[in-house]
Amino acid sequence: MTENEISYIVRKCVFNLYNQLGPGLLESVYQKINFNTSNILDNIKRVVNNL
Repeated sequence: MTENEISYIVRKCVFNLYNQLGPGLLESVYQKINFNTSNILDNIKRVVNNL
């Protein structure tokens, strides 16, 4: 898996979160969300290992 592919997965996760919350919130609201990055990294590792 290339760096571009991994970057795409991470960006997709971030955009999905943004789309669920909607636009127009203050940055502090987004910062306070418990966004567990370890889940993203685990998912990326799973995808890479399944290739």
